[in-house]
Amino acid sequence: ETPCQVGKMSNRAGRTITRESTIYIKDEAFGEKTIGSIGSYVLLINNITGPGLVVLPLAFQQSGFIVTTLLVGIFGVLSAICCCLLAESMTKIPGNELFGGRVEFTYLVKQFLPRRAYVTIFALFITSLVSTNISSIVQSGQVLDQALLEAGRACALELYPNPGFTCITNPEVEGSNSVFGDSFVISVGYLVILVVSIPMGYLNLDDNILVQILSFLGLMIICVIWVVYFANNTKLDQPVPPTASSAAAFGYVFFNYSFVITIPSWINEKKSDVKINSTIWWTTFVGIAMFFVIGLFGALAMEFKGDSDLLTTLTDRGVADYARITTYFFPLCR
Repeated sequence: ETPCQVGKMSNRAGRTITRESTIYIKDEAFGEKTIGSIGSYVLLINNITGPGLVVLPLAFQQSGFIVTTLLVGIFGVLSAICCCLLAESMTKIPGNELFGGRVEFTYLVKQFLPRRAYVTIFALFITSLVSTNISSIVQSGQVLDQALLEAGRACALELYPNPGFTCITNPEVEGSNSVFGDSFVISVGYLVILVVSIPMGYLNLDDNILVQILSFLGLMIICVIWVVYFANNTKLDQPVPPTASSAAAFGYVFFNYSFVITIPSWINEKKSDVKINSTIWWTTFVGIAMFFVIGLFGALAMEFKGDSDLLTTLTDRGVADYARITTYFFPLCR
């Protein structure tokens, strides 16, 4: 392998970037770039269809068909454009013109923006990752607790208001996302998610691509089953309004498109023959289609109680067994 020649280039902040410091010349530490086309499509679709997917039916009901559909489409297109521009900016790092190195999101920001902007974006970057992870963990733990309750009982270490170990056989509050109601608990479902997730965090992105593929296949099966159930239970006497006064859809839809910050990590591990722009646009279109179908059909079929989302509603005792049981597997696909 021929080492990169040392070169310099000035960024917009007026600082000099030395080529040796911007690119990993050797790949021993990270391995080869092994994510192919299938893995790329699966990875990006999984990132797009995050925890916000299960609140989209509520967005259609609260904000109306026209507003929510426009937001899903507009935010999707804007996100794809941002992804393409972000990929283009990676080529401006000396030595990475053909994506031969590994340039992460925060390093890219640090090189091209002033320090104050870098610190601000870095803080927002961490906040975005943490909020997405927290939402996914909470949703997954709640669904597993519901599955354990369905099997007989759900148990947890209650921290407040009645400290101690507790087990329940019926939900404490009907219509609540958590079977433990408003209590502060460390549940068995949460601990299961903890045990499953932590080992995955030690793997490089390209090392867990098989897990991503299996998760994608499971997600597609679950979504198809959901749509079948929605179609069989559509309530035409309670149609989704064209517009509504609630602005809830903005937050629900916006939260779904945080996948932009994962683009550099994917580019760092993809094979050289994987086309960046076409992959980004096709996966975005698939994500938009999934949001629209799940959101609209779910809004036409389901009645949400209290602060419940789609997962909580689909695990009610009145839901058909095939839809309820597949919902319990949703956390394993996230």
